[in-house]
Order: sequence, then C-alpha cells, then structure tokens
Amino acid sequence: MLNAQPSTRSEGPTWVFGLPGNPVSSMVCAELFTRTALRRAMGLDPATPVPTPARLTDDHTARGDRPVYHPARIASTPTGPTATLVRWHGSSDLRATIEANGMALIPAGNANHAAGTLVETFRWD
Repeated sequence: MLNAQPSTRSEGPTWVFGLPGNPVSSMVCAELFTRTALRRAMGLDPATPVPTPARLTDDHTARGDRPVYHPARIASTPTGPTATLVRWHGSSDLRATIEANGMALIPAGNANHAAGTLVETFRWD
C-alpha cells in the first residue's frame, strides 16, 4: 500500500524524468538529457556528453528529416576511432544494443555516407 502522507523531505525538490517508451529511445534520451541534467546539478563540467569523432567503417544510407542516434560499435584503431553501425530495426530494437558500445550521430536528411565519413560518437560507459 502506498503511503499517502505528504513528504517531509527538506533536501529540496524531487526531480522526475519522463523517458520515451521504446527501449533504445529511452537509452538515448537518458544519456543525452537525464545524465546531462544530473551532471549539471552536481556541478560537473562538462555536463553535456562530449562526442568523439570517428570514421564510419561501412557505407550508410540515411533517410529522414531528423538526426538519428544509431547504435554502433566504437573502436580505437591505429588510424583513429571508428564506428561500425550495428544492424538495427529502430527504437524498439533493444537486441541491437547487445552488439553496440555506443551510438553514432547520423545527421538529418537523405544522404549516402561513404565508409570513412566522420561522424560524432558517444560511448555508453
């Protein structure tokens, strides 16, 4: 049974974060927005995620009018960071994240991105 008594906390406000229902969308929003808010509240700098530029390992065709944070396998190589986009079927495809250790930001717009194209990446660690 829930306690219906008002809170007597004096530490300050309670923060509530609303996240989307699809699991990959929730992961991305938690990383980009919730974690940023918590880091900012703790006074950490930088509060926002710091992207790492990485080169795509394969060609990728993007479609749509909004940016996509695509699950990716990010690796350090002798020539610099690389991002291999994992096979992914959209924001409900949690299984795809098993192969990923981060996400690559694919810009909005219909475009062909050749292997070697530089993209921003964010690790999930």
